[in-house]
Amino acid sequence: MSKLPEKDSRQEEQVKRIKELIAKSQMMVEHAEHMEELARMALADAQDLVMIIEKGLTELHTIELVLANLGRDKG
Repeated sequence: MSKLPEKDSRQEEQVKRIKELIAKSQMMVEHAEHMEELARMALADAQDLVMIIEKGLTELHTIELVLANLGRDKG
């Protein structure tokens, strides 16, 4: 009979440990979901920057063409 309380105590510790691990796992999942959201936001920002750079390059190319045409007109 003396072994029964020991067994119950070990089981209680194991249950407590499992519950702690589940709680930590849930926190890790929430953290991963938050990181995924931040990554998506960063990707959207990067895509916006690419579009801005592409627009700037197009405008620069247009300016180069205008200047080249002006040079030909004067030359």
